[in-house]
Amino acid sequence: MKPLLALVLLAATPGMTGSEGTFAPARGPVVFVMRHGGTLPEPQAVGIFGSGAEIGFWARAETQNPVRWLGVTTVSAKIPGAITVFLTSEASDLAAGSYSGSIVLHSAAATNDRLRIPVRLEISRRAVAMPKPSSIRFQHQLGGPAAPLSRTVSLGKQPTGRYQVSTETDAEGSWLLASPGSAAAPTPVTVTVDPRLVREGRHTGVVLLTPEEDEEPVVRVPVELSVSRRPLLRVSPDEVQIQVQAGSGRPEAHTIRVASTGDPVNFDVAFARDAPGYWLSLDRVTGIAPGEIRVEIDARRLDPGLYTATVIVTARDGNREVVPVTVRAVR
Repeated sequence: MKPLLALVLLAATPGMTGSEGTFAPARGPVVFVMRHGGTLPEPQAVGIFGSGAEIGFWARAETQNPVRWLGVTTVSAKIPGAITVFLTSEASDLAAGSYSGSIVLHSAAATNDRLRIPVRLEISRRAVAMPKPSSIRFQHQLGGPAAPLSRTVSLGKQPTGRYQVSTETDAEGSWLLASPGSAAAPTPVTVTVDPRLVREGRHTGVVLLTPEEDEEPVVRVPVELSVSRRPLLRVSPDEVQIQVQAGSGRPEAHTIRVASTGDPVNFDVAFARDAPGYWLSLDRVTGIAPGEIRVEIDARRLDPGLYTATVIVTARDGNREVVPVTVRAVR
């Protein structure tokens, strides 16, 4: 059965060698929450970082029951990279309850040759918040404007019960805030980070949506803040979602905007897709931020179904940004 949502792994190829180093995920565990019989939640990206050599690794999904509700697809790249964890269409066949799985990362070149990222799936009988975006990344350049940075998170259009909103971080200080303190869909939540309260480097946190009814699962929105002395890339939108008519129509173009936190930045562009064929193309393989990338979808090459891809924008000597692309082809 074809996965309803496909996974893209952005990592080094297993065949690469070099001096030994280590690799690790930027966060964990990964938690999905959905309503029984409802729409599957969006995939979640997890950064993979390393020290030392250009470490190669590959990933596989494991579940604790016979239903293969969790999967992974590997695409060649270099650390630092990311994996995108997703639910297959078989998750829709599961009964309400809690399910456990994991993404296992293997590397022959790293001193820590195996890592396990826990994954939990909570299926509720009631409507639950469906955060969009499902994760947030902020970038800040030291010496630039020091005002707090904010993003708005939608909880979905379908009314839900009320959630208490709180945050947790991996470092000292209150650099991550979320408001209001209590919310229910369709009311959005504002997520704010203050880069003045952290040192240079990468910092992680999470926005917690805790339901006031104890039997319902907690919803998590991972947050990452990168602070650097060098200019960093910023891309928007966070993801591209498109609906097209399968087998007909002219190619449809969508724009990804690439900005810089400071001076212009040279970047490289690549993409990976979950299904073969020339249904997705880009108008460039290099560029200078600020700039744009045109993503073209050719529906004439698609049968009805759901297709996913990932556009990878990498600053030379800088950060890497990943933009998931989801295409629903209808009759």
